[in-house]
Amino acid sequence: MVSNVKKVITENEIAISNTMQIYHFSKLLDSNPNMFYQMSEYLPFMIHQSERSSLSWSWGNKTGLDFFEIEQGKAPDVKALAKKANNEVSKYAISKIKKFGCDNDVNSICSTFQLYEIGSKKQWISSSKLITKDNKYFSLSYLMDDFNCFGSYIHNVLDTTLSDVNAWQRFQSLSKKEKAILQLIASGRSCKEIADMNFISEHTVRTHRKNIYQKISVKNLYDLIKFSEAFKLIDAF
Repeated sequence: MVSNVKKVITENEIAISNTMQIYHFSKLLDSNPNMFYQMSEYLPFMIHQSERSSLSWSWGNKTGLDFFEIEQGKAPDVKALAKKANNEVSKYAISKIKKFGCDNDVNSICSTFQLYEIGSKKQWISSSKLITKDNKYFSLSYLMDDFNCFGSYIHNVLDTTLSDVNAWQRFQSLSKKEKAILQLIASGRSCKEIADMNFISEHTVRTHRKNIYQKISVKNLYDLIKFSEAFKLIDAF
């Protein structure tokens, strides 16, 4: 019984680490598009961008196109892709994506599972979506067979120093509003400026600020700025 509990905890930690690496990689699309597209063609995972309203692909890397048996240079047919997916699993995933789209949190991530039949084989994949600056979905998917090695592989390729899973958990504990205010604080905005920009009182801003400090476990502005830099929040300005 104890061993089962330990296994669940370990798998949860791996899942958190995997989504953290996806989030970090997605930020490369905003900061350095050329490097992002070069790396996307190199990585052995399914990466694509799609329209938010229709979920139609606007771009996909070679691994993604090959997995879904799409010819290079042709736009993926969403209806054709749907035929390869398990209907019940797909319905749940789409409903989750729609809710994510309505929330419109550009600093959050939507993770779903899909079951596809490719050729004569059924395969589970984990898929994560984020909203990009150009108001599209960035999606990265990988086979569940790669679950244990995915995060470390991305980490090594990116050679990133962002490997603190606890920091990722603290960041995701923030609400959408708190993430937005964290960005403004880190960019040097005063309480009055933040209040005016968000149509709230300065007292409310100070309350948000206090809660943010507590949630991300920082004690001063310097640490808050370093935390924001790690998650590419300041670059958003």
